[in-house]
Amino acid sequence: MGSENTPRRILIIDDDADYRKLLHTWLLSLFPVTDIVEYDPLNQGLPAPDFNWTAIDVLLLDYDLRLPDATGLDLLHLNQDNQLFPATMMLTSAGSEGVAVRAMKYGVTDYLPKDQVNKEILKTAVENAFAQHNLKRQRLSLLDEMREVARQESTKLMDDYKDKLSTMRALEEKRLQQERQKIARELEHSKQHLAKLEDEQKQAEHSRQALLDEIDKLKQKQAAAMDKPKLNERLEKTEVRYGRISAESKRLQTNLKQAVDKVDKNQWQLELSKTMEIELAKEVADFKVETERKAWMEAQGGITLLRRAHAQQSDAKQKKAEVKQQNEQLLNDIASQLHKEK
Repeated sequence: MGSENTPRRILIIDDDADYRKLLHTWLLSLFPVTDIVEYDPLNQGLPAPDFNWTAIDVLLLDYDLRLPDATGLDLLHLNQDNQLFPATMMLTSAGSEGVAVRAMKYGVTDYLPKDQVNKEILKTAVENAFAQHNLKRQRLSLLDEMREVARQESTKLMDDYKDKLSTMRALEEKRLQQERQKIARELEHSKQHLAKLEDEQKQAEHSRQALLDEIDKLKQKQAAAMDKPKLNERLEKTEVRYGRISAESKRLQTNLKQAVDKVDKNQWQLELSKTMEIELAKEVADFKVETERKAWMEAQGGITLLRRAHAQQSDAKQKKAEVKQQNEQLLNDIASQLHKEK
C-alpha cells in the first residue's frame, strides 16, 4: 500500500529479464511498501486494450521491446488519449534524439538512457513521475467534481424553477379556467337572448306585415265606403299601430345586431383563452430548454477555465525547463572553454 508520497504500484515493461530484476531490486529498496510488478513483453506481448492501467501509478517502459511490430512508443501512441494511463518513464539503450522527442510528445515524464541510470537517478525520476501522476489524478478528480457540482447545481436550479413555474402555471391555468367558464356562461346567455330577440323580431315583422295588409284593405274600402268618417278613424288607428310596430321592429333589429356582436365577441374571447393556455405551455417548455442549455454552458465554462489554468501551468513548466536547459548549455560551454584553455 502506498501513501500520498509513495506509489502504490510500479510496473516495469522491459524485454531484458536481467535489467527488470535489477530495477525491481532497486525500486524495492527505494520504495519498500510499493508493489513492484514485472511485465515481459516477449512472452506477454503488448498489454491488451482492456489492461487495468488505473492500478498503476508509475510505468517504467523500455523503448526497444524486441517485438516484431511494436516498440514502447507504439504502446504510448495507443494510450495517448487515455486519461487513466500512468506517469511514464522511458528507458532505452537503443534510442535517439528523435525517439526522445516523440516520447515527450506522447507525454512521458522522463527519458533515461539505461547506461546512465543508477539508484539515485531512478529514485528522483520515480518521485517526479509520481508527483506528476498525483497532479494529473487530482486534476481529473477536480474536473469530475466540477461536472458533478455543475450537474447538481443545474438540477437544483431546474427543480427550483420547475417548482416556481408549476405554481405559476397552476395559478394561470386556474385563472384561465375560471375565465373560460365565465365567458362560456356569458356566451350561453347571449345565445339565449339572441334566440329570444330573433323570435320577437319575427313576431314584430309578422304583426307589421299584417297591419300593412290591413291598411291596404282599408284604403281600398275607403273609396267605396258610405261611412267614411268611421273608416277614416279606423285607418288612423291602424296606421298608429303600424308606426308603433315598425318602431319596435327597428328597435329589435338594433338589439339583434348587438346580441350577434356579443356572441361573436364571447366566442373570440373563448378562443383567445385557449390560445393563451397553449402559449403558456410553450413558454414553460422553451424555458426548460433554455435553462438546461445555460446550465450546460456554465459547466463547460468552468471546465474551460480549469483547462486554461492547466495549460498556463504547463506553459510555465515548459519555460522553466527551457531556461534550465539553456543554463545547463551555458555551463557546458563554459566548462568546454575552460578545458580548451588548459
